[in-house]
Amino acid sequence: MGWNCLCPEAVDVRIRPEDLPMPSHLLHLKKQLRWNDFGTPRHGAPPAAGQVAPAAQTRTNYRRVVNFDPVPHARPPQLRLRDDVSIDIYLERAKTWVMQWVFQRPQPFQDSLLHHEQGHYDLVALFCRDLFIEVMALKPRTFSNGNAALQAVNGLFRHYDRLIDGVHKPYDDDTHHGLVAAQQRRWDGFIHAAFTRPRNPPMHAPDGTPYKVPLEEVLRQGGVTI
Repeated sequence: MGWNCLCPEAVDVRIRPEDLPMPSHLLHLKKQLRWNDFGTPRHGAPPAAGQVAPAAQTRTNYRRVVNFDPVPHARPPQLRLRDDVSIDIYLERAKTWVMQWVFQRPQPFQDSLLHHEQGHYDLVALFCRDLFIEVMALKPRTFSNGNAALQAVNGLFRHYDRLIDGVHKPYDDDTHHGLVAAQQRRWDGFIHAAFTRPRNPPMHAPDGTPYKVPLEEVLRQGGVTI
């Protein structure tokens, strides 16, 4: 009953040694959707008996900022990732909507639909988390010039943009937009595992928090290839 496609903005990669470094951050990994996130309900006729029709849409996007600084005293000159990487996940409010007739249906239908739409957000958020971890893994590396640095980060962005763009069709197809309860539970399991299962072998954030298994790995183990 809903779909989600990420249309990422152009990556902002700047080399500004005069800026003061700021801690890197991932924003809005977890957000509990509410119907008021979907704006004023849209008017339209409900589907006829035995028919289906689009009921809601969740459109999630993200902003990203990556900077590189010269390595002090390096000869020849080298660049290194600055610790102010920013990945900010957000709803595109103008493209996130729900039909008015949804609220004329029984409460379990409304709850099931909102739960399915939550899955669209969570899938984007988890891929953004995994992208953030991979970008941060570039910190120990040095690059000979700006083009080499751009090539490294843009390769990661292209990979994850493809995953984000491609995951929603199998999610909707398998679950029939949330109407097939068994398949919805299957995808709920994928999402839960990616949020909670530690990586093996273990990997940890600088503060000691264990990194969780990448969503792409969970999906692949579940037979979903994007």
